[in-house]
Amino acid sequence: METLSKFEDTDFAKVYDKSFFYFNKQAIMLTNIDEDGKSLEDILPVKLNKEGEEVRVKSISLNPTKITQVFEDKTDEFTDFQITTFDSTKYSSLLAYYEKEISLLTQSWDYKQNLTVTTADATYHYDTDKETIVKTTKNKIEYLGCGKIVIKSSFKKASKTKPDFIDISVDLMPDYQKDYEIIPYHHDPLENLRQIDELMDKYVSKPFVYLDNTVGVEINFNKVFYKPETLRPITLIMKDLEALENELINLENELAL
Repeated sequence: METLSKFEDTDFAKVYDKSFFYFNKQAIMLTNIDEDGKSLEDILPVKLNKEGEEVRVKSISLNPTKITQVFEDKTDEFTDFQITTFDSTKYSSLLAYYEKEISLLTQSWDYKQNLTVTTADATYHYDTDKETIVKTTKNKIEYLGCGKIVIKSSFKKASKTKPDFIDISVDLMPDYQKDYEIIPYHHDPLENLRQIDELMDKYVSKPFVYLDNTVGVEINFNKVFYKPETLRPITLIMKDLEALENELINLENELAL
């Protein structure tokens, strides 16, 4: 108790301002980019929102005619994107066909693993080396930027004009990645924001936007009372290695006898 009541640094006690134990957990949304610094976000069309502001749409919808996935031992092709029929000997309904076959199939497709989407006038695939989506037409190859080829399936219930059907859609979307950084905290709000901006500028190279910031508290006794391990001198280590080597030589000689 006497050591604690003196409020002095000793081997057993350390005195810090309470802000020392606070930290920022700053969440950010990264925009992944290709080797040329491009994101698919750069080519998304612009529209007006309800407030009259210009904003980019979230994705580019494709009208596929074929999806091809190449494996080591086979190639799968898919050409039906609005399904109304099913094998009644295997499935009890179109919904059952969707749940047991189509939904699982579309979830298994990986756009980074030799997958190509064909439309009426172009093909699209992901180049893993360049980390970009490639659009190929008869006369041109375009690198659209880092993004994702998102394939989704959904079951649509019957309406007054349409029967039940399975819909498969393909969209090109930017590749966003949620992350966070742990940053020292400053009690002054403006200085705290400055520190956050400074660290982001120094360590984050990709485009990003700020998300929520959470201020936390951590008392890390290993950090406060850290004592580095004393390493043995290299001369002693070399002597031990030499002794082990001599033991091995002696053992080999005994076995040879």
